[in-house]
Amino acid sequence: MDLNILENQVETKIKDFGVKNVALIVFVAILLISFAFVQSPMRLASKEYGLSWNNQPLAGNIGGNSTGAQVLGATEYNPNIAKEFSNIKVTLSANNSSTALAEYANQVRTIIDSENAAGLIFAKQTPDLLEKQDKLLVDLGNLVVPSVFEDYHRLLLAEYNLEFSQKQGATFEGVSESDIDAVLSAVRNQLSNIKQGFYNSVQLFLP
Repeated sequence: MDLNILENQVETKIKDFGVKNVALIVFVAILLISFAFVQSPMRLASKEYGLSWNNQPLAGNIGGNSTGAQVLGATEYNPNIAKEFSNIKVTLSANNSSTALAEYANQVRTIIDSENAAGLIFAKQTPDLLEKQDKLLVDLGNLVVPSVFEDYHRLLLAEYNLEFSQKQGATFEGVSESDIDAVLSAVRNQLSNIKQGFYNSVQLFLP
């Protein structure tokens, strides 16, 4: 066999081997990096919500949808945010009829309107105001909640707790004062998604 032909064949095989292996190495590296990134909820949370929860990661992976969220059409809803407030107890009912959902929405709206929830956030801090804030939280917390509204109700209570804590210069659920704005933003975003989902699905307005 001609020496030049043999050298060309060997050179070609070496080149092919190198290119294939480089491609394989790059693919494996990307796969490993992607896996590591998915396993790092803190990085995902920071990217998605700008959260630094006292440098602790959010529970679970960011971006998943619960069955309820899929049913409601809230495709951007992230149930892991609500899970961060699992210490907030919610009394649930298995009655998810349209009547029960509408009644719950009316009860929440009545409490928020009659107790001037918005005013409790912006009013001057006084002992009397603290009592009114506590009453709002207790009254909302005492509601019996249709199970499909569990995350909504927990996030609603979290929102008011965070609002009042921020006004008082206090902390809630381990959220530092410097992080409250970012966490509040994430909570409000989730509430907005849930409200939009219920409106799209059953034309129900949540307060």
